[in-house]
Amino acid sequence: MQTMSAVNVTVTAILGGVLLFTWARERDSAFVGWWGLALVIMSAGVIVSSFPVRPHADLLHLGLTTIALSDALKWKAAQEFALGAAVPLSKGKHKVSVRFTNDKQAGSEDRNLFVGAVGFARR
Repeated sequence: MQTMSAVNVTVTAILGGVLLFTWARERDSAFVGWWGLALVIMSAGVIVSSFPVRPHADLLHLGLTTIALSDALKWKAAQEFALGAAVPLSKGKHKVSVRFTNDKQAGSEDRNLFVGAVGFARR
């Protein structure tokens, strides 16, 4: 069981590192950066909280608090993903357009774009 836990923590930390590296190279999506940071912090929290409890009770609490912090960062990442990037607009009328530049028809296959909804919100 300890081996599986070690593999789980290692893979999670590596995935978090890859996401952070990807975000550092292309900062288009804050979601990727927040999620990668959350995975790395969660892995660190699991490692810290896995020390023996009796002599290191404070480490257990630090580890569990770190894991809770990683969940808060995942929530932040989910909000970034759901809301997308905000575009500041001035007062007045604006024109919104959508272009589908990946259209293709090959034989009987046809690639189409279906827009289910468009939303606007004040921030």
